[in-house]
Amino acid sequence: NYYRALKSFGAPVDVIREDDDFSKYPFMIVPAFQMIDDVIVKKWRDYVSAGGNIIFTCRTGHKDRYGRLFECKFQGKMSELIGAEMDFYDLLQPAKPGKVSFSNSDYEWFTWGEVFKPFSGTEVWSTYKGDFYDGKAAILHRSYGKGTVTYVGLDSKDGLLEKAVLSKLYSKMNVDMFNVH
Repeated sequence: NYYRALKSFGAPVDVIREDDDFSKYPFMIVPAFQMIDDVIVKKWRDYVSAGGNIIFTCRTGHKDRYGRLFECKFQGKMSELIGAEMDFYDLLQPAKPGKVSFSNSDYEWFTWGEVFKPFSGTEVWSTYKGDFYDGKAAILHRSYGKGTVTYVGLDSKDGLLEKAVLSKLYSKMNVDMFNVH
């Protein structure tokens, strides 16, 4: 979803490893980087503090490098960086997708959805619609040092939400883009 959106904007895309130099990139998408440690979280903080803009996708930061849940709240190692505490996550059946509201449009999701309690100063860009998590935060954005952190806590069904999030971020950061359908 993210790669397709970036290519439609005419954005160059490199696939890099965690030990590469992040400073070369003004924007970085971290897709479902589930197993983390303090070293990578510090590297992400340093990147954003220095002016980088990072977009995390859902399922990032849930487990240690051995695939074990941390002995703390869900995604606790990421809370300070993303500006929120994860309350819980949910998975829906493809036949019964949920909805989120983003920039006056609704989008469907079903594979994974994280629900957040944002900290003061964190913008809520999207909220869930319906069910018992109606109105709760799904997509977060915040300034951090000289950069920004955006956390997209769900996968959309068709990739249009991810494209809309990147479009909003790029617009906010005054990045030129074109849109090829």
